[in-house]
Amino acid sequence: RMSATYTEVSRGDASSDDDGIYDNNTSSRSYEQEVENRSLSLGSLLVIATGFGTDAYIIFVMNIVLVILTDEFPDIPGFYREFVSTSIIFGVILGQVIFGQAADKFGRTKMFMVTMCIIALFSVASAASPKGDSGVTVFVWLTVMRFFLGLGIGGDYPLSATITAANSSPEKLGRNMAIVICSQGFGNLLAAGVCALLILTGVPLDWVWRTAFLFPFVLIAGTAYPRYMLAESAPDSIVTSDVSDVPFPSPNARRISSFVAWRDSALLTLSKISKHKTTLLGTAGAWFLFDIGFYGNSLFSASVMQMLNLEGDKLRQTVIFSLIISAIGLPGYIAAIFLSDTMGRRNIQILGFAMIMIVFAIMALAYNELVLSPTAFVILYGATFFFSNFGPNVTTYTITAELFPQDIAATCFGISAAFGKLGALIGASLFDVVKSHLGIPSVFGICSVLSAIGLILTILITKDTRPSAKDRTVSVSMSEESDSQDINHHNIN
Repeated sequence: RMSATYTEVSRGDASSDDDGIYDNNTSSRSYEQEVENRSLSLGSLLVIATGFGTDAYIIFVMNIVLVILTDEFPDIPGFYREFVSTSIIFGVILGQVIFGQAADKFGRTKMFMVTMCIIALFSVASAASPKGDSGVTVFVWLTVMRFFLGLGIGGDYPLSATITAANSSPEKLGRNMAIVICSQGFGNLLAAGVCALLILTGVPLDWVWRTAFLFPFVLIAGTAYPRYMLAESAPDSIVTSDVSDVPFPSPNARRISSFVAWRDSALLTLSKISKHKTTLLGTAGAWFLFDIGFYGNSLFSASVMQMLNLEGDKLRQTVIFSLIISAIGLPGYIAAIFLSDTMGRRNIQILGFAMIMIVFAIMALAYNELVLSPTAFVILYGATFFFSNFGPNVTTYTITAELFPQDIAATCFGISAAFGKLGALIGASLFDVVKSHLGIPSVFGICSVLSAIGLILTILITKDTRPSAKDRTVSVSMSEESDSQDINHHNIN
């Protein structure tokens, strides 16, 4: 297959350390050579990034489609709009958890193909939505379709991250991970660009949103075969559904019932995760806090949009502003790509949280003065995007994929990412209430406090993910004895 050269290890020889690096009980020199031999081709990296960018496109394009549908059905109750906007997030949360665990059990490339099929199917179904006279039919249909789209998109989070991390050499790991997560910025820009092009060419609005929904299918079809050809990373040869191979206490695993087999497998996974609970607290906590606070940017967006005095109707203004905010986010992504390996993901996350904390604190304390100075306001607005993308928006994704042992990497990534999306939901609902009762400066103040907590959490818990191959070898060698003793302890008991 096209993507990577990776030495597969058998289940019986596998062990892992707290940095999530596999060892096959060979010499340190042999393991070091294995790490150095990992290579993810540019073509494979672009395939993974295209998939993740397509996911971002699907999420972002709804902002524009919702304006079209609301203009066509102005009397539709507001809760229908809320349902169609948030249903995809619930799907994403569920997909992150389900496919994270499935990837570690059945293999990542297999699950990557499953999520691709889900996204392709429901993209077409969204474009083929029945409309009806009142608009209720189309909103209900899209609510259901986007929930299932969310399942596929949520699955892509742990799959794209762990496939990339498992098949990247240490010196290129940060760059490769940053390229994948940064593709979401280009996906957002593509969504606004496709809609803008369709509107400018005079396509009827009914076909604008249907074509915009169908476009991801084109991207998926173009990368389906290369995605299928991606090499399976190590866990596919380590974790299977055959309980008989699992190093679990019961010597009669081949004869136990399927329920007991599932229970034993689940308990083993939980046992492994519990050894890394502090690390999981750091990754899930940072992602959760950042995504709550990131909602403050939407308040920035509303104010900046008013200051720009964009011409045209609401749809045209929304499309133009979507292009603007997508472009504003790109410099931070680009900086993350070039500096992730040299500066370090942990350091970038610390810097990002610190700067976001400062910017939101300024906005909270001087909001009334700043709204009278559009230039200063827009500069601060751009700073939040820059230090989010050159900060926790990228690093929560990259760090989480690196810190856990490979046999539970996707599971722990899915849990951490799900906490992030849960934070986004809480932010959207909580801050609307705070804004209406206490005002926008209070929301900015809360965002600043949340960033400060994220900063402290990163400093205290998050590890530097830039060890050399030699350092990793030493770490793995030290962990082998501990892992062997733990397995022997289970067998004795």
